This record gives sequence, C-alpha cells and structure tokens, in this order.
Amino acid sequence: ALKNATENRVPHRAAADMGRSHSREIRVEYRPDPQTVKELQEIRSQLLFLQEENEASRKALEDQACAAEQRLQEELQRERNNVQKAKLEKFLKMTRDYPIPPFMQNYINEVSEDAEADAARGRFVNIGFLGDSGTGKSSLIKVILKHFGVDLPPDRCPK
Repeated sequence: ALKNATENRVPHRAAADMGRSHSREIRVEYRPDPQTVKELQEIRSQLLFLQEENEASRKALEDQACAAEQRLQEELQRERNNVQKAKLEKFLKMTRDYPIPPFMQNYINEVSEDAEADAARGRFVNIGFLGDSGTGKSSLIKVILKHFGVDLPPDRCPK
C-alpha cells in the first residue's frame, strides 16, 4: 500500500523577492515496511479478539446477575410465604381459642391467606390510655393527633 503525499510550499525569500511568487511542489512516497504492516495486522486481530472476548464476558456477567436476581426474588417470595403461613396459623389458633365477638370485628386486623393482599391492606393499631380523671389523657391524644397532622371534626375530638 503506497501513500502519496503532495505538498505545496512557498519558500520564504528576502524582502527584495517578495513581489515574485515562488512555489515548488514536493512529492513524497511512503513505502511501509512489510514487517510493520504484518505486526499492525496482528495487533488489529488481537484487538478484535479481545473486544469480542470482553463482550462475551460482559454478556456472561449480565446473565449471571439476572439469574442471581431471579433466585433472590424467588427466595424472598418463599420467605414471605413462610412468614404469612406462620402468621395465619397463629391467628387461626388464637381465634379458634378466643373467637372475635361480632361488635369488635371492625377493629381487628385479620390475617388473610393471600400474602400480597395481606401486605397491601392498611394496618391499624388500637391503643388505650388509662388514668385518673384530669391526668391529661385527652390532652396527650390531641398532641399526638396534632403531631401527625390529623384534623378531626369537633364531634370526634377527645374532650
């Protein structure tokens, strides 16, 4: 592979020659060394091989990461199912021994068999405040409601 290079040059002349235009053309032919060409081709083929190997390794790592993520999700789902099963067994045993009276059923969080539905359902916690008259039970409830930004209608606020 021969490469031709042409170059136009205007030589610098003394001030007296500035009015005249002098130019000359230089032609240079490059003949690469066959050994250098061969080495360059080998380096290019090695680079291609390394790029393909790198891509294959990256793909294998991505596949491994996806498989690990899938196994993790499956393990988490199994663990959720086991926890849900234990909660359901405990709830059923408790309600078998101590049935929930009908008037309290709206205030009890039951455990369902479906773990997803059970996790998505809102939970409530019932708290009782005990104390003598004038000890600040209602005031405490009002402060807690105010802290969490709950505005109740006047008829539902503690007195």
